[in-house]
Amino acid sequence: MAGVTAITLDSEALFESLDRERRRRRMTRRALCAELGVSGASYCSWSYGNGISGDAIARIAQWLAVDIRDFVREEGHSNLKPEYSPGSRPVSGTPPRRST
Repeated sequence: MAGVTAITLDSEALFESLDRERRRRRMTRRALCAELGVSGASYCSWSYGNGISGDAIARIAQWLAVDIRDFVREEGHSNLKPEYSPGSRPVSGTPPRRST
């Protein structure tokens, strides 16, 4: 199909930014879930690298005050700003991956 670009959301990077901001604000996971309108089970699932639903993606992006396009990859390259943190400038380097 000519002219169509495949895009993929880097949900792990989005979750890392969400969790980093939650810790920065000194919020509990439960308080964050209440603000986002999601279940604790969803949050736990995201922490294990499972996908994030479309409506939750929108709520997370709004809560983080980020452009979701910063977490999208197009055909093998990433638009992700390394170590992106809301309210700060991206820094060079590879975003840390959480251990499983």
